[in-house]
Amino acid sequence: RALRNSSVEDMVKIISLSYLDLPPHLKTCLLYLSIFPEGHIIEKENLIRRWIGEGFIQKKSGYTVYESGEMCFNDLINRNLIQPAKLDETFGDEVKNCRVHDTVHNFIVSKAVEENFVTIVGVPGVINPDPKAKIRRGSLQNDGDVPPGLDVSSARSLHVFGRNVKIPSLSEFRLLRVLDFEDCSQLEDDHLVGIGILLQLKYLRFKHAKAIT
Repeated sequence: RALRNSSVEDMVKIISLSYLDLPPHLKTCLLYLSIFPEGHIIEKENLIRRWIGEGFIQKKSGYTVYESGEMCFNDLINRNLIQPAKLDETFGDEVKNCRVHDTVHNFIVSKAVEENFVTIVGVPGVINPDPKAKIRRGSLQNDGDVPPGLDVSSARSLHVFGRNVKIPSLSEFRLLRVLDFEDCSQLEDDHLVGIGILLQLKYLRFKHAKAIT
């Protein structure tokens, strides 16, 4: 056990040094991965679209904003901070999906919560520092439910994972730029009544959610 703990501690130190070595925009892009559940398979295109919607990606000269996002994605892959999960042999083994190693995921969740970068609800052991603080990004997982009194008026993005999450009222999230529902079979038309007031919304996604009529 001592050897195992020592190995984990050494790995955390390496991850911490790798994180500190990142330029600011890549630190932001990496911390953003804390919104996903542990072990989640993340689609590259979806991730880059979220980054763009959040305003993280600056267009590089001679490239589209999406291509600039791909550069950030590939940089994190090359630094071994995210791992390829699926290759597309049609396009020369292009990485189409990725995942985050559990130890890296634990590190970025801890860092993101500490810096109030993201508020994670429904994950055992994750304690957000100040329940009354204004949240910037929300990630609802498992059987998560937005606590009463939590100020979501300034939230820029909301990410909902799983059929047991209680869907919050969108009328309280007026400044959302990114809204994503994944595996939310409990989603009904009534849950989207307030979507018309989300004037800053840049990216909306439903995956494996109940059909919206």
